[in-house]
Amino acid sequence: MIQWLKKLWNKNKVPPGEAIFLDVPNTKYPNKYSEGLFFYTDQNGNSSSDLEYHTERGGDPEVFWAAINSGRLKSQKNSPAN
Repeated sequence: MIQWLKKLWNKNKVPPGEAIFLDVPNTKYPNKYSEGLFFYTDQNGNSSSDLEYHTERGGDPEVFWAAINSGRLKSQKNSPAN
């Protein structure tokens, strides 16, 4: 399993401090949006996301709001500088 995850991360080239949470509903538009929920971790180790950050990376807004409405994610107003 670990080797599979390493191959996945190396293939997608997710920048350090950024990640994709996959335990969210699938997008209804896979040809338009990426699967998962994009989030970042700050220097203090706190993880968060916001709609702008998520959609700038190709995430589906409906998936973001589903995570917010389910209580799985708390939205942050300020995302890190790109």
